[in-house]
This record gives sequence, structure tokens and C-alpha cells, in this order.
Amino acid sequence: MKILVVGADALGSQLTHTLYRAGNDVTLLARGKRLAELQANGLVICHYVQMKTTIDPINLTDHFGPEDAYDLVFVVMQCQQLDEFLPVLCANTGTTNFVLVGNNGTADKTDVYIREHSRVERHVVFGFQGSGGRRENGRVKSVHIGFSTDSGSMTLGGLNGDSTLYPLLEKVFKHTHYRLSLCADMDTWLKCHAAFILPIVFACYYSNDDLRKVSRKLGHAE
Repeated sequence: MKILVVGADALGSQLTHTLYRAGNDVTLLARGKRLAELQANGLVICHYVQMKTTIDPINLTDHFGPEDAYDLVFVVMQCQQLDEFLPVLCANTGTTNFVLVGNNGTADKTDVYIREHSRVERHVVFGFQGSGGRRENGRVKSVHIGFSTDSGSMTLGGLNGDSTLYPLLEKVFKHTHYRLSLCADMDTWLKCHAAFILPIVFACYYSNDDLRKVSRKLGHAE
């Protein structure tokens, strides 16, 4: 399966590693300093829970052109970065299938934008990956649960009842150790996740990451 992953931070790097180890033909899009690191050292990931380091000699690119063709493109970006990438996505005519991975409280609006501005018909799925981490000194420190370095989880779902990509996604993840969950209403799932996670983020910020200082009363520290 020919796959492009757009976004080379911790989540995109972990996803690239997982799909590559499953036998897919994966290309990672990166730019600037991150691209130079990957060209020099390969995709280096320190898997915190598994206490292992992996190095993958993956394919690299610095662009997604109007005629570039892939079986599937994963866009793993923060919301503000995604907004900047959407015109590039819509200008492409060579690829039909996209998975937008990450926190997105306005997935419905994103979906409408893609459908209104694309030059060809699209199949778009939204997803949330159950892993975390950060980039540090040219490598990724990844935190994900499971016995294997390519373990993890992802919740995926289309909007407007579009389940076209589900068989393709199951095929892509077939030889991974990912727990794949397909959701019938991903927009609602993402909004509920945001409603759950935002107070926790605020509490971490408010207490300087010491949640023992936070009382049950919202916004009040002991």
C-alpha cells in the first residue's frame, strides 16, 4: 500500500514507524531541520514504555504536489497547521483518500471546506491516535501502550455516513499491533474528547503539572 504521512512530529513519526513495519510503502513529508535530521539518521524513535529504540530507513519528501498519487494520505497536524495545509490538499488531483488525525473540534467545517474546494471527489476520514511524545535531539520519544514498538490505538470515522475507506483502513493496519476502532459519528466523538480533555489540560497548567494541588472545585487549588 502506497501511503504518505504528512507531519513528522511525535504522532506522525510513530504512525509512520507503525505503517512501515507493517509492510506498507510509506513516505514521510518533512521540511527544514526535521527533514535534515531524518535524512542524516533515519526515523529514530525511543519507545518509552517498551524501553527500545528503533531506526527506520523511510522514504522522505518535502512536498505534496498537485498530481502526487497515493493510495492513502494521513495528515497528522495540529488544527492551525491543518488549516494551512487544506488548500494544498484540495489542489491535489492524484489522491482521493485522506485521514485527518488529531484533535479537531470543527471536523464538520473541515469536511465541508474540503468538499467545496476540492477539484476531485474525496473520501475523508477523521482520526485520533492514542499515543503521545515529543521530539528531542533529532529523535522522537514516544509513549504508547502495548508490548510492541508498533502497538497503539486509533479511533477513526467518517462524517455524513461515508464508510468507503473502512475496508482500506483495516487492510493498512492489518499487520500492526494497533487497536483500530471505527466510529459512526466521529465529529461528535472529537467534540466529546475535547470537552473531556480541556479541563484536564487547564488543571495541569494551573497546578504546574502537580495535580495533587487541584481540588474537586473547578479552578480552585488547595
